[in-house]
Amino acid sequence: MNTWKYVAFIALIVVFLPAFSGAQPGQMPPPRVIGTVQVDKISQAPLRVVRSVALDATPQEVFAFVSDHANWPKFLGLVESVEVTGSGRRGSTRAFALVGGGTVSERIVAYDEPNAQGQASFAYSVSPDNPFGVANHLAVVTLRPADDGGALLAYHQIFDHPEPQVMVPAVAQGTDEILAHILYRFGGELRGAAQVAGDIVIEAQRVVDASSARAWEVLGEQWGDVDAWASLISHSESRGGKGGSLEGATRSCVVPGTPGFRETMIAYNEDELMLRYQVLEGMPPFVQKATNTWNLSPLSADRVVVRSRIDVAIAVGTPEAASSQLLGQFTQILDMTTDELAHFIETRQPHPRKVAAVRASTK
Repeated sequence: MNTWKYVAFIALIVVFLPAFSGAQPGQMPPPRVIGTVQVDKISQAPLRVVRSVALDATPQEVFAFVSDHANWPKFLGLVESVEVTGSGRRGSTRAFALVGGGTVSERIVAYDEPNAQGQASFAYSVSPDNPFGVANHLAVVTLRPADDGGALLAYHQIFDHPEPQVMVPAVAQGTDEILAHILYRFGGELRGAAQVAGDIVIEAQRVVDASSARAWEVLGEQWGDVDAWASLISHSESRGGKGGSLEGATRSCVVPGTPGFRETMIAYNEDELMLRYQVLEGMPPFVQKATNTWNLSPLSADRVVVRSRIDVAIAVGTPEAASSQLLGQFTQILDMTTDELAHFIETRQPHPRKVAAVRASTK
């Protein structure tokens, strides 16, 4: 929920720049695929809500819980009961009776149990005659193993609505309500993202077993040394700052195979354990502005919550596939980089993935 996230974000958009920038006229953007679902065949809606959770359970255990339709009335307070037509797998339908009257019908479009690698997909589409005015809906839940033996679940909600500023927060709240029950069942941590009118907001938090002083040492005092733990960054350095603060400092990062990027610190408050920085160079043309805000909240002498919020302003006219793929892909990358950051704060040693990246670069 800090440097790692933004590092991964910049690396991602640089890598995907040829597909997103529109620099190749006439070339179609790559098809969007989430898990086993061919997204564009079902929906090309512009609005997105993405949440991901790291769960203390195996993908097999989580899939069995999520794919059991009888559990879904427990997930949402506005749902009274569910009736399933068919086997409950792909091609089946389910109808939710709402508290106070009304029905929402859905079609199951993916039901792929965990494979040998622990990857699974469960997806459904809400019928257009729903009482909420949501159109072109697609929800996809994907599962894969986490480094620590748990499961990483990503929940994508894709849809359209005439009042996005109202409906996106509502869908985000409903998604969080569902995931709250899953988190209560298995234990874990919530992360998330949303897209409204072209702009992207990504938020995340993580409980780290270390003191706030240790976490701030890595995130704040060693801001220029992100290459010590982030596997995507081969070299980084910072310059400048005002007095004992890093406010006004710049940081340059080298990402192998890309032009790299440069950032500047625009807020740095050691007393409040908060900092914010903005990218100066290295962004693709369709990103007008991108900032990352971090803050720390101590839970005890040796536990701290690390939170991050990334705000990205997307240029008007940007192909929807560019911003949506950026949102979805980056949410998944957070899982990888979160592990690397927490591992470094807690153990003072780079994650095995970082070790492997360093070894590969010296061959």
